[in-house]
Amino acid sequence: MNVDRDVGWLLVVAFTACSSNGTSRPSGGTPPDATPAGEAGGAAGTLYVIDSGQFGPLFAYPAGASGTPAPLYTIAGPYLEFPRGPALDGTGNLYVTGDQLGVSVFARQAQSPTSTVTSAALLGSSASLKGLAVDAMGTLYVLGQVIVNGSQTAGVAVFAPGAGMNAPALRTFTHTMFTAPNLSAEAIAVDRSGDVFVSVQSITSSGSGSILEFAPDANGSAAAARTISGASTLLSVGCLRGLAVDASGAIYVAASQDNLGSRILVFASSTQSGDQAPVRELVGDQTGLANPWSLAFGPADASLYVGNTASDTVTVYPPQANGNEAPLRTIFTTWSGDMTNPVQPVGVAVGL
Repeated sequence: MNVDRDVGWLLVVAFTACSSNGTSRPSGGTPPDATPAGEAGGAAGTLYVIDSGQFGPLFAYPAGASGTPAPLYTIAGPYLEFPRGPALDGTGNLYVTGDQLGVSVFARQAQSPTSTVTSAALLGSSASLKGLAVDAMGTLYVLGQVIVNGSQTAGVAVFAPGAGMNAPALRTFTHTMFTAPNLSAEAIAVDRSGDVFVSVQSITSSGSGSILEFAPDANGSAAAARTISGASTLLSVGCLRGLAVDASGAIYVAASQDNLGSRILVFASSTQSGDQAPVRELVGDQTGLANPWSLAFGPADASLYVGNTASDTVTVYPPQANGNEAPLRTIFTTWSGDMTNPVQPVGVAVGL
């Protein structure tokens, strides 16, 4: 792969102190068959969860579920190899990455992809996908990284709504922090105005993390419009896997490290660049947080959904949850409604 080309930059995950810290998953073999039993995209309140296995799969659980619900259906296939996401646009289309296979898009009631974004900006022998975000109109933002001979190149590729096979990226952008030694771009989110947020974490125990915000028209070697970083931010806690922005523009970051615990850090939309403390911090033994890996908001009531990979659960919190607050609901994610085969939730989304 020619990493000097001016198309998208995608990811191969470098070694970090982070781990999913839960039940091990198969690393190879044949992808499982799909077992659909309902809508595959956009059902109101449906909880979508990606498992950490090589081929996922993606599971859909009933709206309002708690305890140990059986999945409504399962989406599986080779297009979900090492999946990341999921994300939904304003019409309920569901987007999931498939490592080097691109981004699969599932329309409402579709049980297999209705389109796939597999342009040169998404594929390459040394590339795989890290994460994605989708705005209400369906503009697609893909975060990734390429590592060749020990050197990494990382960035974001942006695709128009409805982009399909071999569609060119509208633009791509990178930043010096994406490619700096001992740093790794980890997660991506987009707000209602089109600003793009990327979390960057250290891959050494002594480093610090950052949240970078980019303007909607960021292109090429882009300057960040805002950088939140420093000791007061608590972003040095460790793994910064989950990132989300709510309707008010507040930034939520899932942070965890084995010796420092698990927490959700919240920064106000008005938080300035620099070493700024979070306005809220969800942390403590009552929260149910256990290596949080993914974040999503419920479209009806703005509840916060957190995928916890150390406990194989999704915990649900009210808006403005803070401190050592217990979840409203806990969903034990499983393949079939029993605890003998848990699902490790590396990705969560909630149907519109």
